[in-house]
Amino acid sequence: MPRGGAAIIPAVQSGDFDFGFSNITSLVIGQAQGLPLQVVAPGPQTTGEAGDDFSSLLVPEDSDTESIADLEGDRVAVNTLNNINDTVLKEGMRQEGGDRDSMDLVEVAFPDMIGQLESGNVDAIMAVEPFATMAMDTGAREIYSPYAEPIEDLTIAAYFASTERIEEDPETVDAFTAAMKESQQYAEDNPDDAKAILSEYTEIEPEVVDELTMPQFPQQVTRDSIQRIIELSEETGLIDEAVNIDELLHEDA
Repeated sequence: MPRGGAAIIPAVQSGDFDFGFSNITSLVIGQAQGLPLQVVAPGPQTTGEAGDDFSSLLVPEDSDTESIADLEGDRVAVNTLNNINDTVLKEGMRQEGGDRDSMDLVEVAFPDMIGQLESGNVDAIMAVEPFATMAMDTGAREIYSPYAEPIEDLTIAAYFASTERIEEDPETVDAFTAAMKESQQYAEDNPDDAKAILSEYTEIEPEVVDELTMPQFPQQVTRDSIQRIIELSEETGLIDEAVNIDELLHEDA
């Protein structure tokens, strides 16, 4: 089963799917590798509030770690390597005065992170909701908000299609974009409804759902944040040279 955006992109390129959903870094890497794709609709965005976002960098309750800079040389769990989590963690480390290449990032599926943290196999985990709340309910302590702090108004993920699909069937693409924006606006205006629907598709306990911090659901991507992801992807060696943001974003994204 695909575990991240990097696994979804080839399925869209091959025509197995008409549209896909991926984190921005994976899309930047894909375009840098010459894959013909474009973002057609926005996905979730950070709340921008440190300590009140839907992604958290967490350590055990009894850990001496107080900040992301304290994780130099430590093992940090992320759900997929070489994606947006690498980008924001490394930039957060740099901004706090640490060596951004010093963290030992380890790939761990979100459901397994709590166990890996409790067993001491990793020193910290970067978890998104509902796993962040579940971890904190077991005693984990948040030290950093990796989506909210290093890059302002970060667009974390987006819906995309192959350029071939966009050119051959623009009406369907336009309809998809309009539908996704409408759903984004509904979720933004009705956060309780957005939370309630989770129980229909997941086995998350209702009391956990009530505690969740939801992302923002914008109508447009934040271009400046995506441009910064492109720059950081080049700086950290994920891509050889910067891609053109205007080629990455469809006109309505």
